[in-house]
Order: sequence, then structure tokens, then C-alpha cells
Amino acid sequence: MAGMNSHRLRCAATVVLVAVLTPTTFPSPRNPARPPLPATIRIPVTVLDKETGAPYSQLNRERFQVLEDGVGQPITGFIPAEERTSAVILLEASRRLYWIYPGDARALLETLTASLASSLGVLLDAADYLALVSFDARPHVWVDFTSTGRPLQHALASLQEQALPRPSSNLYDALLFLLSGGTDDQGTEYRGMPEIGGKTAIILMATGWDTASRASAKVVWHRLERAGVPVHVIGLTELIYERLEPFVSSSALLGVARAVRTLRALAERSGGRFVELTAEGQLSSALHLIANALSGQYVLEVTLTPSGRRPGKHTIDVLVDVDGDGHPDNARLTLSHPRTLHMPKSSASVK
Repeated sequence: MAGMNSHRLRCAATVVLVAVLTPTTFPSPRNPARPPLPATIRIPVTVLDKETGAPYSQLNRERFQVLEDGVGQPITGFIPAEERTSAVILLEASRRLYWIYPGDARALLETLTASLASSLGVLLDAADYLALVSFDARPHVWVDFTSTGRPLQHALASLQEQALPRPSSNLYDALLFLLSGGTDDQGTEYRGMPEIGGKTAIILMATGWDTASRASAKVVWHRLERAGVPVHVIGLTELIYERLEPFVSSSALLGVARAVRTLRALAERSGGRFVELTAEGQLSSALHLIANALSGQYVLEVTLTPSGRRPGKHTIDVLVDVDGDGHPDNARLTLSHPRTLHMPKSSASVK
């Protein structure tokens, strides 16, 4: 996205993808992003109490340990939970979504946008800045980062009224647009989210189907592992399952299962949370869960040792000591962070 203001004390970044209304140029953030060192990765970590779901938001760097294939790695950079958060809401808005939703073609969109509009206050309490982006064949930025709800309310109302022109749903292209930057459907150029600084996140609301993305799933998976941008997923697939079942073949229903697996993998590989809606009225509670995750999000920057730079798949573990007694408390926590890292043949290509 274009940038971010710095007058607020909290610094975390969660990104919402919709359509771009007007490009915005922001002043340099308090913690500007810098090009990563060779073999340096950013690991988003969300720390929640397992019983209550409440976030732990007051931890310092010394409470975290990072293991790569069981070997401790030095934490060379740290963004606390109190830092500014910039979040993008990425909403699927293709005609395909409503083709698989029998009945009123706009019923689901109207329900989703109305629930979003009523829950913006919850999200803005957890994220300092929100953006709204929708996607079909191309991403459309409705609102660049804002700290107030009114522009988002107007955009959601406009989204309800617009036509659904294209059946394509290019999920991977939309995600890569947010992660690496590019041009939206209006021809406006945007930077990738990792360049914003502070904490960033994507709130994805989608079915999990991808029809014709130019970007491959593999490229997006690997980019997510290193970007430091969690994708919190609100799945819409199960919401339409019972309505879809009487109208399609059993082979088509296998696509539903694949779509759910895709959404779950996006959340898990990026360090985000996954919530699958089974009723329209559950969206508000799902957004509350994600707001807690945003409030408990940290970012650890780790420079891998030579063993961690070997090409291939590596396992990432994070240990958290919340009470300061020198022992990990993972058993009493719900931790979300990327669990794997695929290193390219040259560690210098890690970004």
C-alpha cells in the first residue's frame, strides 16, 4: 500500500485488500522497514491465552526464543505488540462467489458488508490503520489506510451497490499484490506491505477458489513464509456448502474441501488465524477473534545461522516465556506463527 501516518503511539500493521479510491502518500513511519540482510526473515507471532483467548501484549524480546530445525537462532530485530498495526481487509467480490450461492445474488455480499460495517470499531481498536480491498480478476483498492471508520463505511456501502462484472476469482494474484506491490485495476501503483514498517496483517474473506491467477500457489506460499505478514482468514466456503450440495455433483463438492484446505493453509503458513463461517451471523464474533490476534501480534526478525541457510525446507519453532521464570509456557498458550521455511538455492535471494 502507499504508506502510513506516524502520529499515533501504537505501531502495528494489518492490511485489508479492496479497491483503491485515492492513492495516499504517507510520512516515513517511526520504525521504517529496511531491506533484509541475507538470510534474514521476519516471523509474526501471535500470543494468546489458551483458556480465555486474551492477548499477551506486554512481552519483551527476552521472552521469545526461535528454533530452526531445533537449533536456536539469534533474534536481531523485535517489534512489540504495542507498535503500530496496519491491516488490510481483502474481500472476494467476484460474480463466481454468487454463482455458487443460490438465491438472491446479492444476499451474501450485503450480509458480509453490513457485518463488517458494524464491526469496524472492534478492528480499529486493535489496528491503528485499516485499508479495504476487493478482488475478482484484479484487486480493487476502495480505501487506502485510514484511522477512522467513515471512509470505510462509505466504501462498504458502495461495494454493496456495484455490479459484479467478472466471474474470475484470482486469489493468489490479489495476495501477491498486497505482499509485493503492483498495479490495481485502476492503474495505481502500490508498494508491498512488508515495506510499510511496524506490524502488518491481512484479513482475508474468501471462498478459497482460485480460477486463473498468474501467480502460482508455490510463489505465494514461499513469499508468505518470509514476509512477516500474517493472513487471518475468514472462510466463506462452509457458509455456502449446504446451499451448494443439492445443486452440484459429488466431484464438485470435492472442490469445496480443497478450497477449505487452501484457506487453512494460507493462515497456518503465514502465522494467521483461521475461522470458518457456518452462518452469516457469525462474522461479528470471527472479527472479535481476529482483533484479539492483532492485539497479541509481535514480529521477530531472525538472521539464520549457516545451517539455517541450506536450501530446502526448514522447521520453525517459537518458545514463549510469559511469566519470566525462564521456562517456556507454550502449553498454556495459543501461538500462531509460520511453522516452515523454504530456503532457495541462494540465501541472498531471501526477501
